[in-house]
Amino acid sequence: MSPALADLIERLTETGAVAELSLHGADLNGADLSSATFDRVDFSYAQLQNARFSDCVFLDCRFDHGELEAIVLDTCRFDRGSFDRSRWPSARLNGCVFRDVRANGIELRAARIGQSQWFNGDLRQSVLREADIERSVFAGTAFEQADLQASKLRQVGFDGIDLRGADLAGASLDQVAFFDCDLSGKVLRGLRMPRTQFVRTRLAGIDLSGADLTQCNFQGADLRGARLEAAAAAYANCSGADLSDAHCQSAYFANSLWLEARLDRADLSGTDLESASMMRASAVGTRFSRARFKQADLSYADCSQADFAGASFAATRVHRASLPRGAWRRQPGVVFQDADLYAAEAWSERRDALYE
Repeated sequence: MSPALADLIERLTETGAVAELSLHGADLNGADLSSATFDRVDFSYAQLQNARFSDCVFLDCRFDHGELEAIVLDTCRFDRGSFDRSRWPSARLNGCVFRDVRANGIELRAARIGQSQWFNGDLRQSVLREADIERSVFAGTAFEQADLQASKLRQVGFDGIDLRGADLAGASLDQVAFFDCDLSGKVLRGLRMPRTQFVRTRLAGIDLSGADLTQCNFQGADLRGARLEAAAAAYANCSGADLSDAHCQSAYFANSLWLEARLDRADLSGTDLESASMMRASAVGTRFSRARFKQADLSYADCSQADFAGASFAATRVHRASLPRGAWRRQPGVVFQDADLYAAEAWSERRDALYE
């Protein structure tokens, strides 16, 4: 045991807390500390490899340039403080909370982070490559030039974060939620991201071509000019989303929802829309050439000037839809009048008349 570690343990044995202590460059390798409070302690350049801290509180502490390889942090709280350029490869963080912590350039390569929360922090230029992050939240945290390559994200929430400069190449996302984030222009081609939610998130110009978007929620998202060619997006929810000028050629959108979505001038050539519901969608000038509409529903949609050349239909409902001129009434598989919708309209008229 190093003299610095022996002195620290003695201090903690007496009071359970230390304050205004400098451990700059100290050798604390293998330290096992728990239920301690560290107030304005300087751990910068300290050696903390394989150390373990459980149920600890860190207030305004510094870990800048520290070596924390394989450190284990269980249910620890960090308020303010800094971790600039510190190294945490293969670290394990479980149930930790970080508030207003600066960690510019921190290295968390191959770290395992579970049930942790980062609020209003700074993770710019951080390295989270190959990290395994699960059931954690990042809110109001800076991620400019962060490296998340080949990371695994499961049940992770990002709230109010600009991720345009983050590198997500080769990352795997499952049940990740983006709230009020900015991913516009990102290239996420071919990523696996099933069950991901993009709530009020800016995705204009994003490249999701070839990505696994099964059961993803794009409700109300800005996807103008997005690239989704050959994406696998069965059961995706695009209701209320703006996909104007988007590129969705040869994508798989079976059982997807597009209620009141905007698809003006988008290209869905060769796209599989089996059992898709596009009721009240705006698809003015949209290309649906060679698209498949088996049991799809375009009722009340505005498809004026749309291109349906070579499209196939089977039990496809177009009740009161605005359709381009052409031989639609001779098109096999198209249902122009839906008896159930007529009945619903009549019921609505009778109900409204009662309140006039």
